[in-house]
Amino acid sequence: MKIKTNRIIESEIHVDLPLYRKGGAFFYMVSSESECVAVCAVAEYLEIGKRHAGLAWNNDSSVDCTREEFENAFANASYELGKIVMQP
Repeated sequence: MKIKTNRIIESEIHVDLPLYRKGGAFFYMVSSESECVAVCAVAEYLEIGKRHAGLAWNNDSSVDCTREEFENAFANASYELGKIVMQP
């Protein structure tokens, strides 16, 4: 017999803001207990958006990163998205 389950682990942690994280294809800048800026750095799925701060810990592979790493991902995504928007 196979049973499919979902597991949710809720915990509270103390962090100093802003906090920078990366996980999977995303980079995050956590700016408050409820909000973060999320950047998807994959060329086919470029995205920059405001999301719930909890997403920065949602991926099992999420780890802290530097401000520079986040800013590079943000700048690259902004540049590439700008090229799409500015096309005639």
